[in-house]
Amino acid sequence: MPGIQGGESGRERRSRPAKDSNRRRPSTAEQPQRVSLQACGFEAIPDGQLLAHLLALTTEGKEADADRLADRLLHHFGSLTDVMAASTPRLRQIARLDERGLLSIRLVWEVAARLAWQETVRQPLLATTPALLTYCQMRLARERVDQVRALYLDAQHHLIADERHQVGAAGTVEVYPREILRRALELDAAGLIVARGRIRESARLSADDRSSAKALEVGGQVLGIRLADYVVIARDGHCSYRSERRGR
Repeated sequence: MPGIQGGESGRERRSRPAKDSNRRRPSTAEQPQRVSLQACGFEAIPDGQLLAHLLALTTEGKEADADRLADRLLHHFGSLTDVMAASTPRLRQIARLDERGLLSIRLVWEVAARLAWQETVRQPLLATTPALLTYCQMRLARERVDQVRALYLDAQHHLIADERHQVGAAGTVEVYPREILRRALELDAAGLIVARGRIRESARLSADDRSSAKALEVGGQVLGIRLADYVVIARDGHCSYRSERRGR
């Protein structure tokens, strides 16, 4: 994901003394060495230990349970980003998280998305703006359904509004250029970016995407609304209508 870096899985373990000899403690291979937040600082904590700390604070189990849950989640999903972006049913299935643990992960992801949003609105936008790509990746590529978002811009390319245009099952979502352009007129927008998220396909422009982008481009010219770009966001990256046109 642009702007979000994965880290270590935190699988290297060292055992620690058991507090209760009658209670089974994780083996050396299972349990991370907990580090002191005050001593090392948050930035020095590997992903696995960071996740374990979060789960220990929010789950109803003990610290050792949080260690095992963090290890299991990272082993299955592969990275901290993919854990935090995973759907609630998958988290419940893989790690059997309780409701407090599930809520904590959803809240952290939403906070991260809103921070990315704040970075987005501070600057003039093009579809290749790194902050915008990060935001779109968070909002679109990790969803369980396909969706289309329309980002409306003023004359200086600052964001006026970000609205969901369509949502639905994979492969069934259509783009309606007239509706998007009508909404742009209502907002007095001078430009727009359309971002389409695909959950099961690679990042590529389909024939329908090109047709929709062309209709938005031609209709926008008549109305004085510039199509800044039309991008497809997928788990494996993104592609751009403008970039494809320039490459021809």
